[in-house]
Amino acid sequence: MKTKLIAACAAALALSACKPNVSSEVYLADIEDVIQKGAPVEYTGTISSTVMLTVDDCNKKLTDMVKAIASMEPGVKSRGCAKNGTDTVVTMEVPVTLRKAGDNAGAARLVALEVAKEAEGTVVNLRAISDLDLLRKEIASKTFFSINLDEMTIASRLVNDGRDPVTVKVRGVLANGEAILPKGKDFSVQRRQPLELRLSNIHTAAFVKGEPVEILTIGNRATN
Repeated sequence: MKTKLIAACAAALALSACKPNVSSEVYLADIEDVIQKGAPVEYTGTISSTVMLTVDDCNKKLTDMVKAIASMEPGVKSRGCAKNGTDTVVTMEVPVTLRKAGDNAGAARLVALEVAKEAEGTVVNLRAISDLDLLRKEIASKTFFSINLDEMTIASRLVNDGRDPVTVKVRGVLANGEAILPKGKDFSVQRRQPLELRLSNIHTAAFVKGEPVEILTIGNRATN
């Protein structure tokens, strides 16, 4: 239940380009629950952005930003703007749904984590379930912020909240900073030692198009 989707972008002034950086924490116990029970699990995601505006001006922009996102994600909530050192940080929350692949259930309307049981193990996909380019245009029309989806980066942290290590196969992404070939590489995820994953540019482009992007495959539990 501690999964968070954190989208952070560095925005300058109005009409400047915003480059979103999206990350999420994924807990193995939640994935197993969805596979076994079938019911989706709801999370709260966070969207934050550092902007070169005063807190007052940021809050004015935030109202328009929330309205733009709410056109596709009615569950978006404003957390306001605040000072963080010399920066002004804007924060919002959105629902994120972990669900079985092919299941349209859940509260989220922007992003979903989808799982499927395959012969090799449990496949975990990340998918944009709304038209992100349309959302980009909606935000630009209401706030004058230009979001650069081509330079968006997407990362995920797989957290093992069980007692035993779990073997996962990673393909075509960066794992703990290492570029993994499409044929894949196995990693043993230890308790409280998250595996850091980041999508490649090719995967990010597929995500923006709404295609399911494989993050990893969870195999059998490793033995000592």
